[in-house]
Amino acid sequence: MAVLLNLGLNVLFVTVIPWGVAGVAVATDIANAASAGIVVWFLMHEEAPYKLEWRRLHFAKAELLIILKIGIPAGLQGVVFSLSNVVIQAGINSFGSASTAGVAAAVNYEFYSFFVVNGFVQAAVTFIGQNYAARQLDRCDAVLRWCLLFGFASMGALCVLWQVLGANALAVFTTDPEAIDHGLQRLLYVQAFQWLVVSYEVPAGAMRGMGWSMTPTLITIVGSCLLRIVWVFTVFAASPDFFTLMIVYPVTWVVTGIAMGITFFFVRKRAYAKE
Repeated sequence: MAVLLNLGLNVLFVTVIPWGVAGVAVATDIANAASAGIVVWFLMHEEAPYKLEWRRLHFAKAELLIILKIGIPAGLQGVVFSLSNVVIQAGINSFGSASTAGVAAAVNYEFYSFFVVNGFVQAAVTFIGQNYAARQLDRCDAVLRWCLLFGFASMGALCVLWQVLGANALAVFTTDPEAIDHGLQRLLYVQAFQWLVVSYEVPAGAMRGMGWSMTPTLITIVGSCLLRIVWVFTVFAASPDFFTLMIVYPVTWVVTGIAMGITFFFVRKRAYAKE
């Protein structure tokens, strides 16, 4: 409902009411508020134990500390990601406005794909956390397998879809032929390999479900953030072409995926050994 509202308000605030970029921002704010409101309404009308009752809301110190222990490292990871993206964006901007517009159009489809994968990541955190606490370790392994399977399958299908749609998908956001050309290169060099993200995001979610939050955060920061910054100032600086800049994504995804897989093996062994 919130997505449909966002789309409708985008049209209203851009074409009917000429607010431009500000209109898109306002539409997003309203849609987010509506989404939050709908979720709260459903929680207030639940019959389950997690029914929201405002008068009974309070902080539970033990649970709050656990949430912060898991949440703060994940938030820190997002902050560092933003920093690396700023560095890469500066490189993209050096190729001109058409490059910037084309990449921005292609990135939309990367976001759409990641939202799907993130659903399986959150499922891994939730269900592995529940089963790990109950010491149902076989179920933890099963949840991980299913989340990896559905993550790779869904991401693979979306990668194929965006490649097939190609210029038609990009034309939703830009009609500039030069921008579309850069967007197609972004789809080919980056989005086509985005399924690699599953290899580290799902195991990271599994580790967070077992209470190991800082470990996957550090691996992701080094593998997918710091390595990209180093790449820009070394490899890209030595060979400043668009391909060299874009290929940093699949390279860092492979490195991070291998590191995360090895780390998960040792974390799982240690976590499962606990009585």
